[in-house]
Amino acid sequence: MKTVTTSKKQLEKWIEKLGVEFAKNVRMYGRPYICRSHFVRDSFGRVPALALPKPLPFSSNFAENVVMTNSTSKSDKEIAVASTSKSDKEIADVSEVVEIQEKTDDAEDLSNLSDESGYDLIQQQVEAVKDPNYQPSTSEYRQILDDESFDNDFDQTVDEKESDIDFVLVSFQLLLPLILKCYSCFSIANYKLSKFGAVLTFDCTCECSRTWRWSTSQKVKKNDNTSSKRFELNVSLTTAAVTIGLSYSNIMSIFSVVRAPFISKTTFYETRRLGVVPAINKVFMEQRQKIIKILKQINIPIDAAGDGMYDSRGYCAFWCRYIIICTLTKFVLHYKNVRKTAGKGSKGLEPIAQSQCLSELVDMLKETFVNVDPIRSLTTDRDLAVAANMKNQFPKIIHRFDLWHLIRNLTMDIWPKKDQKQMIPIKPWIQAIINNVYSSIQNSGGDPIIARELVMSSFAHCLDQHSNFQNITWYKFTKVNQCRHSPTSTSHVGFLNPNNVKDMKAWEALRKIFVKGNRLNDIGQISAHFMTSECESFNALSKKYAPKDKYFSSHETTTRLAVLHWNHLKIEELEGRRTVIGGKSSMNKTKQQKRVKKMKSPSDHSWRIEIKNAALSIFGEELSKKSNNLQEEEKEESSDEEFSLENLTDKDYFEKKASASFRRIRIKFRKSESDSDSEESDEPDEAD
Repeated sequence: MKTVTTSKKQLEKWIEKLGVEFAKNVRMYGRPYICRSHFVRDSFGRVPALALPKPLPFSSNFAENVVMTNSTSKSDKEIAVASTSKSDKEIADVSEVVEIQEKTDDAEDLSNLSDESGYDLIQQQVEAVKDPNYQPSTSEYRQILDDESFDNDFDQTVDEKESDIDFVLVSFQLLLPLILKCYSCFSIANYKLSKFGAVLTFDCTCECSRTWRWSTSQKVKKNDNTSSKRFELNVSLTTAAVTIGLSYSNIMSIFSVVRAPFISKTTFYETRRLGVVPAINKVFMEQRQKIIKILKQINIPIDAAGDGMYDSRGYCAFWCRYIIICTLTKFVLHYKNVRKTAGKGSKGLEPIAQSQCLSELVDMLKETFVNVDPIRSLTTDRDLAVAANMKNQFPKIIHRFDLWHLIRNLTMDIWPKKDQKQMIPIKPWIQAIINNVYSSIQNSGGDPIIARELVMSSFAHCLDQHSNFQNITWYKFTKVNQCRHSPTSTSHVGFLNPNNVKDMKAWEALRKIFVKGNRLNDIGQISAHFMTSECESFNALSKKYAPKDKYFSSHETTTRLAVLHWNHLKIEELEGRRTVIGGKSSMNKTKQQKRVKKMKSPSDHSWRIEIKNAALSIFGEELSKKSNNLQEEEKEESSDEEFSLENLTDKDYFEKKASASFRRIRIKFRKSESDSDSEESDEPDEAD
C-alpha cells in the first residue's frame, strides 16, 4: 500500500488520472491509502516518489480497487478507493458483484467476522458507490483540496517525503495482524517466522489453503535483475554503523535495548569487508577527483598546512597519521598512515609520515599543475625533524611554522603564572603583548629579523620607552628603532617603573618565557597568513571514527571516513549549501575564557547514502560474478564422473577409487625419481 500524496498540486494530477470518485473518497477518510498496483515500479521494484498512478481496468475482484488498513480500534479503520471515472453501468456492476458475493457466502462465516476483518469497511464503501447519479464536479473536489481540515490531517501525519524513507521502525504487535490477515477469507493465518540477521520472514498458511511469504526487507538485486540471498536491510545497517563510527558492540546494544533483531558479528564484519570497505574506497576516489577538478579551476600553486596525529596518548603509539590541508579551500588533500616497526620509538613516525605524504601529494598533483610546482609552501608545527626533512628533501617548497602553535604554547606557559604574586605588576600587559605577536609577524613583510624585533619592542613599550632602541642593552635592535604607534602622552600612568624591583622582576619573568629555547628564533619563520588550526579541527573530527581509547587494526578505513566527512562539509560551504546561522558559547581550555563559535546549518551527509548505494551495487556485481563462477564450475564437474545411487551403495566402489588414486601417486613418484637419477648421472662425481 502507498499513502495518497499530501501535495495539493500533485493530488490534482492524481485526480485527473483516477477521476472525481477518487477525490470524493480521499475527502471521506482521514488517512487514505492506494494500492501499489496502480504504479509502474522501477528496476529495483520500488515505486518512485513522484510517480503518477494509472487507472486499472475494471475487475470483478473488488479487492483490486479497494485498499484497507486496520488497527486495534474500530475508529482508526481507514479506506480509500482508487478507481477510474466509470460510467453508471460500471458502478452498478460493482454493486451487483458484491451482492452476489454476499449471497454465495455462508451466513455463519459472515457472522464470525470481527470488526478487524474489514468486512464492515467494504460495506461502507459499497454504500458510497451505489448512487450512480453522483458525479462530483471540478469545483467540488477543488473545495476538497482547499478544505482546512484536509490540510491539518496530513500535516499531522506526514512529516517527510516518501523518497527520503527506505525503512521504518514498527511495533511487532502492530505489524503481525496486518501480515497474517488473509484477504480472501478474512481470517488469521498460521505462520512460521525465520530470522536472517535483522530481517524477519513470515511464511503464512491460511485455512483456505492460501499461502504467502512476507519479509521486512528486499534482497539485493543482481545485475541480471534477479534477487540474491543477501538482504538490503542488513547491508544498510552495516553501512550505517561503519559510516557514523559505531562499533558492532555499540549498535548491537541499541538493538538489544529496543529488542529488535540484528545481524551476527561474523556477518557484520563479513559485510563490512566485502561490500562497505570497497564502497568507501570507491566514493573516496570519486570525491578526490572532484577536489582535484576544483583545484584545477583555481589554477594557482597551493599553500598547504600539515600536522600529524598518533593513535594513542603518550609515547606508546602504534600508528601515526599525517594530513595535508589546502589553506585556501580547507580540503584534506592527502594523508599517510605509518606503522611503528619493532625496535623503534613512536616519536620518529611523524617525520617519516610527513615525508611520504608530501612526496605522494606532489606526484598526484603533477598532472593537474603543468609546468608549475603544485605546492608553493607548507606550514607545520615547530617539529625539528619535520623542519630537517623540508630542508633536505623539499628545498623548493617554502617551509613556515604555524602561528597558532606558537601563540598556544606561549599562552600555556604564561596563563598558569599570570595570577602569581610576582606577576601582578605586569598582568595588565600580558594580553596586549600576546596580541602584539600577531601584528608583528603580519607587519614584518616576511623579514625574520624585523619580526623578532617587533615582538620584543612590546617589552620596551611597557617600560615607557618608545624610541632610540639602539641604546637598549637587554636586546640588540638593528632594524627597528621605535614603536609603530603614534607618540604617547607624557603621563606614565600604567607603565612599569624600571627602578622598581617588583616591576622589573615581573617584567623579566615574562621576557624569559618569550626567549625560552628556540622560540625567539622561530618567530622569524612563522607564517603570517597560514595556520594549522584546520588540521587540529580535522584531528578532532577523526576521533569520531577512531577514538584513542579503542584499538583499530587498520586506520586506513577510519581515516578515509574522516576525510569524506570533512571534505563533504567544505564542498557544501563552497556551493553555498552550508552557511553560518548563529553562534554558540564555549570555553577556551587554554585561556579558560568563554568564546563564541560559529554555528552552521546542518549537513545532509549524502556521502553516507552514496556509500550505501555503492555497497549494494558491489554486492550485486560480486554475487553475479559468484553465480557465473559457480556455473562454470558446475560445467567442469559435469564432465567428470558423477556419483550415482548405485555407486554409493556399492561396497567396492570407494576401494576402487582409493586404489586408483594411490596408483597414480606411485607412477608420479617413480617418474620423478627416474628424472632425478638421469640428472645426477650427467654430473661428474666428486671423487673423480
